[in-house]
Amino acid sequence: MSTTAFLHDELCLWHTTGEHALVMPVGGWVQPPTGGGHAESPETKRRFKALLDVSGLSARLDVHSAPPATEEDLLRIHDPGYLAKFRQLSDAGGGELGLFAPFGRGSYEIACLSAGLAKQAMDDVLSGRNQNAYSLSRPPGHHCLQDQAMGFCMLANIPIGIEAPRSATVPLLPGGGHQAYLYAMERIVAPALRRYQPELIVIASGLDANGVDPLARMLLHSDSYRAMTKILMDVADDVCQGRLVAVHEGGYAEACVPFCGLAVVETLSGQRTSVEDPFVGLTDSQQPPERFNALQRQILDEMAEAYGL
Repeated sequence: MSTTAFLHDELCLWHTTGEHALVMPVGGWVQPPTGGGHAESPETKRRFKALLDVSGLSARLDVHSAPPATEEDLLRIHDPGYLAKFRQLSDAGGGELGLFAPFGRGSYEIACLSAGLAKQAMDDVLSGRNQNAYSLSRPPGHHCLQDQAMGFCMLANIPIGIEAPRSATVPLLPGGGHQAYLYAMERIVAPALRRYQPELIVIASGLDANGVDPLARMLLHSDSYRAMTKILMDVADDVCQGRLVAVHEGGYAEACVPFCGLAVVETLSGQRTSVEDPFVGLTDSQQPPERFNALQRQILDEMAEAYGL
């Protein structure tokens, strides 16, 4: 059995943000169009999975699906009234539950499956079936509140998986770039994890920080994700027997997301393919100057000192 699991289900790519395919509303047996116009399209995820397959990496991973999260799982995080409204609207053809969170027919069941993939990834690692795991969850969950959908997210996938999440925000300047992220990981995130001594490390795998993303665009490339993954793997080896799970969240550049995702999974599995990321040089050429990096390091140093790190 591969030490790295990859959790995926084709049905998650059938979640719709309310599009039509030609003249038919998406839902049931009608799949979302590839060019539906919404940032949270299935195409970034489908191309990510396709790159894993074509590169040969999928064959070296433990690829499988999972049961949907149960109502009991959801109620540990979400309000009953919110879940009832979500299910009702989904059955009636879709709608919008919150800020920038449109969905179509059948999205309730697909969101439960998305959360179930995240939950199973954690179970696989904690049970010892796999050393680490990547969950290609869709819809994402990182913006979802207890009683309101937000920012393309319908259910809080990671909190559902771990029940009682603990989070800290490490603020980075707009367009922070490769060096800012690595410094934040090494100066704050890794020391904080070592101090906390978790039993399992869960990554919200936000690939929207890539250098050509239409939304976040924090000037990262696949080597940035490769380096951050390695930092967290080293911490996991030190504090929790290597137990590490990545759950797919944001990332909206169809051409770039697959390379960033592949870099994460390659690093998790310890297996490099022959794929070369053509965006690395482009993004490297746009990195911020040293004066910007020095200011960012100063801000992060002040935060680390405030945390006693």
